Amino acid sequence: KAPIIMHQNKTMAPSTPCSVEELVKQSCNLQVYEKLVAASEQEQKHPAVLAFWKYLLLCFETPRPSTDYCEPDTFSRLDKIRSAIREAAERLGASVMQDDAGNLIVRMDGKGAGASKPWLCLQGHLDMVVSQNEGAGHDFENDPINVRFSNDDGIIDGWLKPIKATTLGADNGVAIAACLAMLETVTDYPPLEMLFTSNEETNFHGAENLRPSTLRSKRLLNLDSEDEYSVIVGSAGIFEHHYKLPVERGPASSTGLSPISVKLSGLHGGHSGVDIHK
Repeated sequence: KAPIIMHQNKTMAPSTPCSVEELVKQSCNLQVYEKLVAASEQEQKHPAVLAFWKYLLLCFETPRPSTDYCEPDTFSRLDKIRSAIREAAERLGASVMQDDAGNLIVRMDGKGAGASKPWLCLQGHLDMVVSQNEGAGHDFENDPINVRFSNDDGIIDGWLKPIKATTLGADNGVAIAACLAMLETVTDYPPLEMLFTSNEETNFHGAENLRPSTLRSKRLLNLDSEDEYSVIVGSAGIFEHHYKLPVERGPASSTGLSPISVKLSGLHGGHSGVDIHK
């Protein structure tokens, strides 16, 4: 059974990439981009590098919170990033569809030397972890994430970090940015499917409910990894179990009890999978 298509463009428009001014609206983020442009030009980087930064800043500015665990999932929480990706991809000549699991699938004909090759799927996820320190006052449903350069680890301007004490969303904004940057700047690639799944950070709803008939590709590259310059051909999988236990509540009693509140703060931060020791 084919997936339910909620949106799809059926004609390939001429490629007219979005400018950075169309994608990035916050002045502080535009200043970061200008500095990245200067560094890229000095180091003679491939045009894909600047395109990547442009689309990554778009991801930072576009609210894309993962599910709030309400059942059923509130798909509208990711509508802003779906819309942003759709507009950018269609401007590059790609077709876009959304399935009934909330996933976004971007398709592009092969180009140059790869035009006659088999389909290839590049996969990432739409959502991000929503977490902030006390007092940050960030609304993940509506607020953009503004970024700054950081000199952490002694590297001058070596990192991008949020201005407010929130999560950044590079996981997995880098996959979205890399895919769009490739469409804009690379001249040789096979027919491509770019699968962006919903709610990976919480309940994997998009991946778990992707219908087998959705993809044309027999090969898939997952772009959600912490390892640079490496291709991982096998890794551990995961599964989820949901348990619901009856709870009987009674009147509160302070007899013999001392209520306490525990907070942990001031740590380095990072991804819990690889930076938990920090």
